[in-house]
Amino acid sequence: MYEISQELDFAFMAGSSLPVNYRDPEIEVPLGAPVRHGVVLGPGPIDSYGFHMLEAVQCLIERRPGGEQGVEAVQCLEGAAIWQFLDSTPWAKRLFDAARSRTRTQTQATAADPREDDKAALFRVWYRDGVETAIFRLPKGIGDFCVALDIESQQEPLSTMMWRGGPDNRSFDSLILNIDEMYETGTATYPVERTLLVSGVLDLLLESRIHDHRRIETPQLDVAYQVEDRSYHVTSETGAPWGDAPGAA
Repeated sequence: MYEISQELDFAFMAGSSLPVNYRDPEIEVPLGAPVRHGVVLGPGPIDSYGFHMLEAVQCLIERRPGGEQGVEAVQCLEGAAIWQFLDSTPWAKRLFDAARSRTRTQTQATAADPREDDKAALFRVWYRDGVETAIFRLPKGIGDFCVALDIESQQEPLSTMMWRGGPDNRSFDSLILNIDEMYETGTATYPVERTLLVSGVLDLLLESRIHDHRRIETPQLDVAYQVEDRSYHVTSETGAPWGDAPGAA
């Protein structure tokens, strides 16, 4: 589909609603900021919600110097291997705690030890420029999509929760506004290459899962693209298509 859109030169968009929905707190990675690591925590099925988690971090790290250059390797882990990785990887533990602190869906499950989640899974992604991300699927341990990043020269992690919806659970309104802009201008509002890359990453992560959780080298994921300075997610300042921001007075 992507190749056909390039050949026929028509605007093409795809992707999750998370990158364009509210963030709590409101954050954005400054364009050109040197991001080194990213962590995402999220609920739900490993494939469909795994896609949303991958896009949640991709829409932030793609703003790093030089833009996106593609992915070198991926690996899916389950069981004790998840927590062995977390305990032995200081940057991941630091960002895991920062992301978890952003959840707003407080339940008995989210208050429990996430290590007790027998459905947990971990996606490890190594990028070609040295960036690494760790995506934790915790269907019993968290109710929101939460992200944390390490940025060089910043002492504290940059972290937020990305809303799945606002009042009345109208979670796709912001996505529709961006699609409308594409129709009006004839140009994709933001690069479809983000979703092209994430789709390939997810496919190969699931291959890793069924092949003894091995690391898979990914020369085919040579997707390179750059984004502009404008951020396309809705904020309390830009206004929401359904009214006030979640939690606004």
